[in-house]
Amino acid sequence: MNKNKARISVATFYDPSREVIISPASKLLDKDDTPKYNSVKFGDHVSAWYYKGPKGKKTLDSLAMSRE
Repeated sequence: MNKNKARISVATFYDPSREVIISPASKLLDKDDTPKYNSVKFGDHVSAWYYKGPKGKKTLDSLAMSRE
């Protein structure tokens, strides 16, 4: 535990239904915040991961919303 350094927590799921939507926890966002990550159907994410890979990015970065 390091009280002087920011940390990130990532929820992981063990084999949810392929139809489940995985998204940022809206209750943890302030009302003026926009999510940094896209919502995705778990099955679509798994399929894209196996067929396309993260395209050279870290797994978490591959889910980030485009800021363009």
